[in-house]
Amino acid sequence: MMKIGPEDNLLHVAPLFHSAQLNLFMITGTLLGGLHVIHKDFNPVQVLNDIEKYKISLFFAVPTMYNFLLQVPNSDNFDLSSVKRCGYGAAPMPVALLDKVVSK
Repeated sequence: MMKIGPEDNLLHVAPLFHSAQLNLFMITGTLLGGLHVIHKDFNPVQVLNDIEKYKISLFFAVPTMYNFLLQVPNSDNFDLSSVKRCGYGAAPMPVALLDKVVSK
């Protein structure tokens, strides 16, 4: 469903014991030869920096994390054009938040 391939660069910010982060993204990305960037802690500015630096193409986070990313001052200055697919889970995603994330 996520169409993960060897060309993908995946950023992991959710705990790796989370089923979606581990089973859908980490294991699948590893088996298919994708590049992994793993954060120990969630820091919104570091996430945006690493999306730009490593040209992250696939990203998974919980809705609260997306909300924090949108609150980063000057977030429009980061080049996030490499992101092709995003996933979310662990909580409902409010439609208004989803609309804001998609418009970025």
